[in-house]
Amino acid sequence: MLCLILMVMSVNWTTVFSSASEVPSVICESRECVPGDTVTVDVNLINNPGIMYLEITPVYSSELGAPTVRNGSVISDLTMGKQYIWTADNDINANGTLVTLTFTVDESVAPGDYSVGFIFRSAYNYNEASVSFTVIPAIVSVKEKPVPVTGLELDKKAARVETGDETLTLIPIFYPDAATDKNLRWSSSDDSVAAVSGGVVRLLKKGVVTITAETEDGGYTASCIVTISCSHRMGTDYPSEASTCTKHGHAAYTVCGECGEVIDGSDAELPLAEHTGGEAACNKRAVCAACGAEYGDIDSKNHKNIEFRGEKPATAAEAGNINYYFCKDCGKCFSEENCTEEISKESTLIDKLAPEIIEGVGLKVGEGSAAELSFKSNAAFDDFIRVELNGKTLDENSYTVHEGSIVVKLNSEYVASLLAGEYTLGIISVSGTASAVFTVTPNKLSIIGDVNGDGRMDTKDIVRLMKKISGQDVTVTDADINGDGRVDAKDIVRLMKMIAAAD
Repeated sequence: MLCLILMVMSVNWTTVFSSASEVPSVICESRECVPGDTVTVDVNLINNPGIMYLEITPVYSSELGAPTVRNGSVISDLTMGKQYIWTADNDINANGTLVTLTFTVDESVAPGDYSVGFIFRSAYNYNEASVSFTVIPAIVSVKEKPVPVTGLELDKKAARVETGDETLTLIPIFYPDAATDKNLRWSSSDDSVAAVSGGVVRLLKKGVVTITAETEDGGYTASCIVTISCSHRMGTDYPSEASTCTKHGHAAYTVCGECGEVIDGSDAELPLAEHTGGEAACNKRAVCAACGAEYGDIDSKNHKNIEFRGEKPATAAEAGNINYYFCKDCGKCFSEENCTEEISKESTLIDKLAPEIIEGVGLKVGEGSAAELSFKSNAAFDDFIRVELNGKTLDENSYTVHEGSIVVKLNSEYVASLLAGEYTLGIISVSGTASAVFTVTPNKLSIIGDVNGDGRMDTKDIVRLMKKISGQDVTVTDADINGDGRVDAKDIVRLMKMIAAAD
């Protein structure tokens, strides 16, 4: 498809107006094109003094062919033949486009300048006075038709150079070689490694870059991968440095001042030096005198903090121990001061003695007596487990336990409920059982039980006691059966137990 190229030549309206010196003029606008283009030439009327009739004859190079004509905006009535004639009913004073000529330039037209103009014939105003116009023709400049770019290559697809070469020149190859527009845009993938201008690549430092050229016509691209090695033209020497226990040393080496690479020797880190000084013990490693860091292993035989623990006899409350030596650092036990023979902690202990009742042995209390009975074991309070009576576990509600070794107190209500007889109390602890015997002695009612005074203890006494408690006026003997100082239902219960026991 042919493209339309319309370009105004060097003549501009300011220049035209100035040269016309305010003279009425018909000015044809010049254009540029290539064979095959369609060119539009505007014909403009300027400095119009006022006309109602204008006649001009078109004159143009035959190579351009016959144009198509479109009337302009100044005078609406146009008659075309060999002459172009405009007429109006009154004077037209406007300036602007008089007519537009459109040429289709044939592909066979040779490059060159072709004229488009008019011959002024006549012009009149409303008063029939003649008006003269100057005609300024146009030049249609036909240029050679451009040859488009169809491809691009560089003379090198890859190149290996050194920084000492300083530059590399890349030569573009256009397809076809006769392409009209050979303008290129050059770029580097990393301007810090290599920069490019007009195909000349400046080599700045070691690295790999891609240099790319792109045609302005068609956007075709071609690239060259440039690998730049360093020429190592300068260097800095570093002397050897010995390692310490905190800092790695290195051998002597030289670093290139351009690329930073080691070009002689080695900068590899040497192993750290060994730690020195300090003394390991049974619970810690040695501490380096130079850097303060721990190092090595602990010395399980070096015990620095030994304590002698003399023999202590065992008691019921506390275990004893034999003579031994104890390391406060590692917690181990030894049989001798030089700590060569380790013994277990358990082997130093002497078991607690069997506990004993140290208070409350042989207590006696009357049957039905509301009194607390207190017993004390010499075992440790923390070792307490339970209380037993006659070999059976005693309900915890029947007693209380207090510190002071182990103090067990039987509740008064529970003691009052015990029948006459001999009882064995056992305080069970971790180290054993401490036992004591106490006695509940019989009282008068337990032998007689004669509330009604008939010489016998039977159900009649229960009936008499119930009447007394209910408030009836009856005679009773020793009605306080349980000895708590009151006559109430508890005495009935107590009496019933006694009669049941007697049966």
